[in-house]
Amino acid sequence: MVASEYSSWTRSRWLASSMEVLAREGFAGLSLNRLVDEFHVTKGSFYWHFEDQADFQSALVDHWHETSTLQVARAIDKVSGEPAERLKQLMKLIVLEEHAKYDNVVSALSVQNIALKPKVQATHEFRMDYVRKLFSAMGCRGKELSMRTKMCVAFMMSEAQLNAGLSIQQRVAQIPVNLAFLTERR
Repeated sequence: MVASEYSSWTRSRWLASSMEVLAREGFAGLSLNRLVDEFHVTKGSFYWHFEDQADFQSALVDHWHETSTLQVARAIDKVSGEPAERLKQLMKLIVLEEHAKYDNVVSALSVQNIALKPKVQATHEFRMDYVRKLFSAMGCRGKELSMRTKMCVAFMMSEAQLNAGLSIQQRVAQIPVNLAFLTERR
């Protein structure tokens, strides 16, 4: 086999396309036969990029972590302004670019494949730490810091499901109200 045989289906394309299948069909959609049929590629293309199904699923979780967490954090790190404004921009970016779209299915995948649990947990911990730093910069401490962090991360991971009947524009329009609720101090 030569590399050019499989060049049209890069590792990134496999991962991005497979995440869509996972979101649509769940764990069962990740069977190799199912994927090669949908993508109109050969099994050789899969094995060019992945050793086996375990390597593939591990790469899927890594891809999710990179695209739905690290890229988001890097983008928000470039935003100037007060911590509350940065949190608002974080919430807006997550909604506009649907970064939480795969959170539930990846978590479910880690239930099916226990070896993935540490990676998924590390992503959740990274997100908590990132948001915790924003709330800490707003002056939150102790239990207040912990609770606001958890509420914000949990809400952003489930926001799309909670607002399934709304357009993205409607969901973005709700962000100031959501932010006020999460940041209001008495």
